Amino acid sequence: MDKVSVYLAGPDIFRQDAVEHAEKQKEYCRNMGLEPQHPFDNNLEIKQLGPEFRADIYAADIKQMLSCDAIIANVNSFRGVEPDGGTAFEVGWFAGFNAAIRMLKAAYPEKRIYCFCDDDLEYRERTLKAGYINDLSEEVDKDGLTISIFDMNVNLMLQVAAEEEGAFLMNGFEDCIKRICADRDKGLFSAKAAAA
Repeated sequence: MDKVSVYLAGPDIFRQDAVEHAEKQKEYCRNMGLEPQHPFDNNLEIKQLGPEFRADIYAADIKQMLSCDAIIANVNSFRGVEPDGGTAFEVGWFAGFNAAIRMLKAAYPEKRIYCFCDDDLEYRERTLKAGYINDLSEEVDKDGLTISIFDMNVNLMLQVAAEEEGAFLMNGFEDCIKRICADRDKGLFSAKAAAA
């Protein structure tokens, strides 16, 4: 059976217990037969680094994403209605990688995208909860911007990418890992071996 390498993305890096939380997530992945990679694995002590290390952090994260078969992204609301911007970029990077592979007809396996949200509120409900509207029937938020017309949980670019290239789940990290393992057991990662 192929070993599936997963990139763990999300705003969890900003938690007070971020390192401990990352270790628990990685341990759970390993117990399920997955090979986890986390931005903290780059051995970069982010809180001790100055702005001159931004490019190093970016390059290290890109290198990890290139080496992984799938992304697991925490797309819960972060400081407002939307997911963390860095996480959104990372999901977009995986989706763009897959689009480029398809367009170039390259013999390299696509990378699967798995996003999870612990909160099953639809986007309009999130907007209300965050205080951007006062009633679910409002079409424009307090900043004068229209509310998404789609009944989705997060921005459609994130949710559709996950739905089409893996899964968008509403049950949290552990269920996301179980889905990846189920997909692995169905052979959905077997193209990895064929492309090598």
